[in-house]
Amino acid sequence: MARKGLRVVSGDEGEIGKEELQEYQEAASSAVSSVESKEQRANLQKVFNEPETLHLYRDLRSNGFSETEAADLLKYGAVHYNVDEEGRKSIATVRAGVYHAIGDAVKRAGGHESALRAMRKDGYMKEREHEDFSGRIKRRVENHLEHLARAAVWLFMAVGAILMLVSGYAFTAAVVGSAFEVTSLFVIGLILFVMGMILWVKK
Repeated sequence: MARKGLRVVSGDEGEIGKEELQEYQEAASSAVSSVESKEQRANLQKVFNEPETLHLYRDLRSNGFSETEAADLLKYGAVHYNVDEEGRKSIATVRAGVYHAIGDAVKRAGGHESALRAMRKDGYMKEREHEDFSGRIKRRVENHLEHLARAAVWLFMAVGAILMLVSGYAFTAAVVGSAFEVTSLFVIGLILFVMGMILWVKK
């Protein structure tokens, strides 16, 4: 999402058209409403009401950012103006804020893989970088799934054992021989325990 060498176009002057103002208000409203905390929404509303925030939004839009991307960067405080000794402005970025804004973009893209494909297609990422990041994500997902599978095995076995213990099965003795009374709860517990054992053996 973040691009290096952002140029200041709007400055502090320049008339704001009706359509431009309406676009900004809609983007700001969407960004504010996406926050759950009432207090944070109130603080964000104040930020978006500041003239400098509107100027930053205009500059981001002129640098190729979409309405949502620009609003995300402003929402997380990812961009601000730097002023040099001669009074010239430049747009500076805050890395942590940029990462949060990228996170929002990734969610909207439908996940990390979709976002990476979009970045590769739009020319923001080279083929080797795309393969590298895709590989990292794949390995992380595989490791996560492996942990989940291991947890599932022990969960099956633990729940199965507990169900068998609390099922209240009874062993009754008669005059000749004996009978084993099995409840449905015991059967379910036994099935879960066996499933866990099978998964454990397969691993």
